[in-house]
Amino acid sequence: MLEGLMQHDYQLSIGSMLRRMRTVNAASEVATLRGAGEIDRASYAQVAERADRLAGGLRALGIDEGDRVATCRGPDDHSR
Repeated sequence: MLEGLMQHDYQLSIGSMLRRMRTVNAASEVATLRGAGEIDRASYAQVAERADRLAGGLRALGIDEGDRVATCRGPDDHSR
C-alpha cells in the first residue's frame, strides 16, 4: 500500500531506494529492451553506481539538491 512518502516501512526517496538497491537487491537485474530484440542488462548495484556518478556530475555543474533537471532525447537516441 502506497501512503505518501512511505511504502510499508521503507521511505520512498531516491537515496533510500539506491541504498536498498545496493544492499538488499544488489544482484537483481534491470533489463532494458533496446529494440530489434536487443536487451541491455545491469545489476541494481551497477544502476545505483551510475546514479551516483550522474549525481556527482550534476553537483560539479552547480546543480544542488532540490534543483529541477530535465533531459531531452530523440526517439532513436540509445545513449547511456
